[in-house]
Amino acid sequence: MKKLYFPFLFATTLLVGCGGGGGGGNNATPTPNPTPISSASAQSEASSISSSSSSSRSSASSNNALSPEIVDIPAGSFMMGNVNNFVADFTSWPENLEYEIPVHSVDIKAFRLGKYEVTFTQYDAFADATGRARPNDYGLGRGQQPVGNVSWADATAYAAWLSQQTGKKFRLPTESEWQYAARAGTTTEYYWGNTADHTFANYGRDVCCDVLASGADRWLEAAPVGQFPANRFGLYDMLGNVSEWVQDCWNPNYVGAPTDGSAWKTGDCKQHVSSGGNFHFTPFGIRVSTRAPFDASDLNWGFRIAQDIE
Repeated sequence: MKKLYFPFLFATTLLVGCGGGGGGGNNATPTPNPTPISSASAQSEASSISSSSSSSRSSASSNNALSPEIVDIPAGSFMMGNVNNFVADFTSWPENLEYEIPVHSVDIKAFRLGKYEVTFTQYDAFADATGRARPNDYGLGRGQQPVGNVSWADATAYAAWLSQQTGKKFRLPTESEWQYAARAGTTTEYYWGNTADHTFANYGRDVCCDVLASGADRWLEAAPVGQFPANRFGLYDMLGNVSEWVQDCWNPNYVGAPTDGSAWKTGDCKQHVSSGGNFHFTPFGIRVSTRAPFDASDLNWGFRIAQDIE
């Protein structure tokens, strides 16, 4: 088996990657106020995600360092957290589900979010321009691979550099923006339904902790961006592939969390939230609501950029 993409994933996977999931989804055009879809309707629409997205894989522009593809995310409200009162089938890390409560309503302003995770080509342009070391790809390739081994500070610096180069204001998404965009109007555990499925994402085995290539998921490590169907907002790889940094400082639950879509800038700000899980995580670890803390200096994760609509 090939070397894992990120050298420190095993320890962190124990924190968020153990457990099981529990079908459906859609790929509609975003509407100003997305409404939740039921598990039944999600199941019937899952096939439409797969078929309609097969011709919409990532293009060369996903690698244009100064012109990343971004998607308009409509304003709306949603319930954030463990909305289905999901109960994991393991007891090793019960506090993980405590991270996801209380479920609370959040109002989100319209914003823009990267269609894809930032790629090595995009990040390498920044690293070369600013005299930073390029992150290690461990021999797995660069190009359209999502960048990994990037700290929260590096991701934030990339957004600032991109803003300076383009005259547009880029940033990391907030945790609530990220979760709202990942849900894309759904209320299921994954944006395609309640059952983890390698047709829709790149993730690991059902039992912690190892990589897995199965069916449409042909990769033991991170896949090139855009290889799986997009969610109904047109965003690729929101679950699995590489974990994504968001702005927020770490807090172990949602007591006192912002309800206006802004970043939570109090709490343990030496740590920040990582969302979405990655190719190594189990179904539990790639649920929309799964969240975990990591030191801002950790070199394990990737990210995507966000932009305000002014």
